Amino acid sequence: MVESATSALQQVNKALSDDNIRNLSAAVRDIRLTTGEIAANRHMFANAASALGKLDRAAEDIRQAAASVRNIADTDGRKAFADISDTAAELKLAIGEARGTLASVNKQSAVIGATTLPAINASMRSLRETADSLDGLIRQIRQNPRQALGKDSGLELELPE
Repeated sequence: MVESATSALQQVNKALSDDNIRNLSAAVRDIRLTTGEIAANRHMFANAASALGKLDRAAEDIRQAAASVRNIADTDGRKAFADISDTAAELKLAIGEARGTLASVNKQSAVIGATTLPAINASMRSLRETADSLDGLIRQIRQNPRQALGKDSGLELELPE
């Protein structure tokens, strides 16, 4: 019975070791940081998408204005308007590149959400199950130490004094 009690106590000590507590604390801290970053990035993506939409409209307005002025302009003004049109085309290309960069960042956020967070959640569930199991063992030991730590023979013997 003492050997069983010692074994149970060693298992409890191993589960509650300083390393396990530090690792659990670090995992929870990492989860909070990752969740905060994802939430912050979602807001940034919405702002960036809005800005890109405004830039698209501005580029289109510039192109239309350039086309209108080109019809009015004489030969000396044609080069200036061509430059404006080229600038509008370059702006469109820059917007396309910015969209590609945002898509790449969005995919990275999706990878974090699809792989890292579920793995952390599984680890947390496993830790919760282990803690629940330890709580159950401790309750059993408190309620009936003989049954929890040793084999109950069903018979009790009195030792002579």
